[in-house]
Amino acid sequence: SQRGKMLLALLFPAVVLVLAGIMVQALTMRMLLRPVLERAFTGLNHMVTAFRAGDFSAPAPARPDMEFVPLVQLLEEMAATIESQMARLREAEENMRAIFDGLSEAIFLQDPTTGEILQTNRRMQEMFDYTESEALQTSVSDLSLEDTQYSAEAAMEHIRRAAAGDRHRFEWLSKDKHGRTFWTEVSLQAAMVGQNL
Repeated sequence: SQRGKMLLALLFPAVVLVLAGIMVQALTMRMLLRPVLERAFTGLNHMVTAFRAGDFSAPAPARPDMEFVPLVQLLEEMAATIESQMARLREAEENMRAIFDGLSEAIFLQDPTTGEILQTNRRMQEMFDYTESEALQTSVSDLSLEDTQYSAEAAMEHIRRAAAGDRHRFEWLSKDKHGRTFWTEVSLQAAMVGQNL
């Protein structure tokens, strides 16, 4: 029993020394590694946050730690790819808009359930004397003659038929922004725009 007490007396300081060594090592690692990791992750976080906001020109961290170089390179390659694709999409959109505006016929894209005008081309704006922003605030009722066979309800019936797949052409008495009336030949057909008919 005396021997056991001596063993415990020797073992206790050894355990305390080992625990103290582990704590010192943990604190040292925390003090040394934390700034290194914080610096690396702050730079990466800045890049990712900028990408999320649509800014793909955000610079890479100035001197990424060796472990992070492949990740930084991957992020830079992704940014370059996305920027290139977005530039091509913008160019395609500009080309389509130029074609859309260059047509000699007035074109309306309308919601078949509400008659709301979603998009128009330049010829429509000229024909009905609306600016582009004004045209987008109108609906089929603004272009129709109420209490006649050319009312908004009659126009919506034509639009519903077209949405159901009946592509058709007819004469229509239209009304411009100032209330002036004129005859138009209307051709309606359904088209998918994004996920909507």
